[in-house]
Amino acid sequence: MSRNIIQSKGMLLGERLIKGIELSRSDGLDVSILEATWTLKAPSGSVSTPAPAVIDGSKVSALIEPTETGTHILEFTVTLTDGQIDKTRLRFDVQ
Repeated sequence: MSRNIIQSKGMLLGERLIKGIELSRSDGLDVSILEATWTLKAPSGSVSTPAPAVIDGSKVSALIEPTETGTHILEFTVTLTDGQIDKTRLRFDVQ
C-alpha cells in the first residue's frame, strides 16, 4: 500500500467532525487492520501527538476539531495484520 493524499470536505472553525478513510485491497481480499493512529498538521506547522484512530472493519476514523483557519492535513497511519503499513493523508480547508 502507498501514501495517498485525498482532498476532503472543508470545515468551519470551531466545528467538530468525524473524518475517515476506508481501505481496500487490489486483490479483492478483506482488509485486516491491526492498529491505526492519526495526527493533525495545522497551517502553522504544528502537529498533534499521534492518537489512536477508531477502527470499524476496513474503515478508520478520528473526531477532529481544528483550532485555526487554513489548510490542514489529517494523516492516518494504519498497520495491517500482514505487516504492511498504509499512510493516507486527508487535506482540507478550515474557514
